[in-house]
Amino acid sequence: MATSNNSIVLTSDEITEFCEQIALVIKAGISTYEGVSILADHSPSELSDIFKLICERLDCGDSFSEALTETGAFPDYMLHMVNLGEQTGTLEHVMDSLSNYYRREANIKSSIKHAVTYPLVMTILMLVILFILIGKVLPVFKHIYEELGAELTGVSKTMVDLSSNMSTYLIVFLVIVAVIGVFAFFYFRSDSGKAYLNKKSFFMDISRSRFASAMALALSSGFDTDEGLSIAGMLSENAVLRDKITNCQAMIKEGESFLNSILSNEIFDRRSSSMLHVGDKTGSMDKVMKELADEYQNLANSRIDRLISWLEPILVIVLCVVIGFILLAFLVPLLSIMSALG
Repeated sequence: MATSNNSIVLTSDEITEFCEQIALVIKAGISTYEGVSILADHSPSELSDIFKLICERLDCGDSFSEALTETGAFPDYMLHMVNLGEQTGTLEHVMDSLSNYYRREANIKSSIKHAVTYPLVMTILMLVILFILIGKVLPVFKHIYEELGAELTGVSKTMVDLSSNMSTYLIVFLVIVAVIGVFAFFYFRSDSGKAYLNKKSFFMDISRSRFASAMALALSSGFDTDEGLSIAGMLSENAVLRDKITNCQAMIKEGESFLNSILSNEIFDRRSSSMLHVGDKTGSMDKVMKELADEYQNLANSRIDRLISWLEPILVIVLCVVIGFILLAFLVPLLSIMSALG
């Protein structure tokens, strides 16, 4: 759970759960005040404080969206949609749609985290094994060679020198890794770094999933396509996709249809064109957008699974080759010495 300067900011998972519960409350015919009161009595202390504040504001005559705004714990997009739901009398539907939207957001964040964490952990483990091998195992071989009165040469001597100066080399290695890490951190937070990532297939699939999810929520909540594009553009963090959305809006203003503007700007890939045509012909574009959001989310997940399925054996093979090379560099001369002595 992240925190802002003045209040707790709910995570996507927490917002999903909250929206689901409020949708159930409204569906059961219970007032939002009573529903939030129930949540306040059966939630952890931090969440309970937020729900109690909502109840206080509702008790003072604020609307539900105004009460949510006072907490500072909910994103602007959600507040905007809740306000729309209150005005149109579709709050139950909006809350249900918001729960689906933020569930996808939680899944997307989980996918990105998994894509970064697993390879990083595997790489760190491989480096730790190599450091243990060089720092702890190689000195044993050095001792054996000294007892036999043999002199190390070539790769063996280099490895032993590396082992003897492990503390120094380790500090140098960590400094280099830290410099590279800091550079990568600031580069990928810069406009050029984000532009580089946004063009990659994985991040484009994520952005398309978010776009489709935002459009599905907007269209199902009563917005027209142009308003839906404005909302989706506002929520998009992908500059490449934002430019395409802006171009779509310009084409629509010039009289082009929503479908043609989407296809012309290649917001989705060609595989999705048939679904978009069906949605346009049947007037069910919101349902199509929901399906596309799930499809691109699944596509991003499959890319992660493929990456891991390739990366894991590659790292294992690299580790085995390096360990085998180091051991052979010591064992082959040692076997020669032993056979000569025998």
